[in-house]
This record gives sequence, structure tokens and C-alpha cells, in this order.
Amino acid sequence: MAGNRGIDPIDILATLVATVVARKGLEMVWVASTGRRAPNSVTDPREAGMGEALAFAATTGATLALARTFATRKVSERRARTRAAVDARDAV
Repeated sequence: MAGNRGIDPIDILATLVATVVARKGLEMVWVASTGRRAPNSVTDPREAGMGEALAFAATTGATLALARTFATRKVSERRARTRAAVDARDAV
């Protein structure tokens, strides 16, 4: 059960890597589609208009949530396969 495990360093590492990769990928896609840098400060109206800031915030939130979910699921699947292999080996 995931709720009883506590903090797992592999989960943390996978989430951090997925977040960095997703953020860099999102910034590249943003530049390719808009021709401008992704906004770094949503509080600075000189950097981006309200619509652009909201669009980037929504896109970033969705992208990072997807990346985190993907990474966590893959780590969990790997852990389950490893656990099943160990259990099968011990049963012999």
C-alpha cells in the first residue's frame, strides 16, 4: 500500500527528473510556438500580458502534473514487477 511506505528516494528522484525534463521541454515548445521566451515572473506585466501569463501557468501546471503522474506510475510499475520476480524466485 502506497500510503504506508513513507518517503521513497526513488520516487522523489523520478519526480524531480520528470519535472525538470517537462519544464525544459515546455519552454522549448513555448519558444517554438510563440517566438518568445516563456514568462518567468507572472507578476511582471512587462514580461507577459495577462492572457499569456494565464496560458503559460495553466500549461505548466498540466504538463508538470502529467509528468509527475507518469514518473510515479512508472516507478510503481517497476517496483511491482521487481517484487513479483523476487516473490516468484523465493517460492521455488
